[in-house]
Amino acid sequence: MGIIPAPLLAVIKDVSRRCLVTAIAAPGMKTSLKAMVDVGGRAIALIVAETVFLAILVPAIVVWKV
Repeated sequence: MGIIPAPLLAVIKDVSRRCLVTAIAAPGMKTSLKAMVDVGGRAIALIVAETVFLAILVPAIVVWKV
């Protein structure tokens, strides 16, 4: 629409992208590998299965909506 000047919009997009990456990485930074091993294989398998399910579901929905 042209309400926000292009240079400012580029900065806003860059800041937004950096905030998103930080938010995604933050929980992983506090994860202890020993704690994950203590949880057990079934819980890790469930996390992996959920991740794979979402990795397939989200692109499928995006393609289906287009």
